[in-house]
Parts: sequence; structure tokens; C-alpha cells
Amino acid sequence: MLTSSDHRTDLSNARNSRSVVTGDPQLKKLMTSYGVDQQVKYLHLQAEVESLWQHQQLLKQQRLVLR
Repeated sequence: MLTSSDHRTDLSNARNSRSVVTGDPQLKKLMTSYGVDQQVKYLHLQAEVESLWQHQQLLKQQRLVLR
């Protein structure tokens, strides 16, 4: 569960992340059309997807090594 301190950090990170999405105009438009709360939720989901993808890649490499 997020605390109010976590939420403030997430809001700050969401604001700072805008520079990251400027390379993709469609994503920038999507991010700016929603409020900060939705941006924070999106960024959490994006981070979770990235984490799961990296974990999948690690498992794939481990399987190749074990063969």
C-alpha cells in the first residue's frame, strides 16, 4: 500500500518523467491528457511490465545456459 510519502515521491517522479516521454509524441499526448494520479498509475504499470520483461529474459538466459 502506498503511503502519502510514497505518493508524493511518485508525483514528483511522474512530473520528472515527462522529459522521458517527450521522444514519443503519441505517448506525450496521452500522458499530458491525464491527471497526475493517472500518470503515476501508468508509470507503475510501465515499471512492472519492464520488470516482468527483464525477469523473463533472465529466465530465458538461464534455460539456455542449463542446456
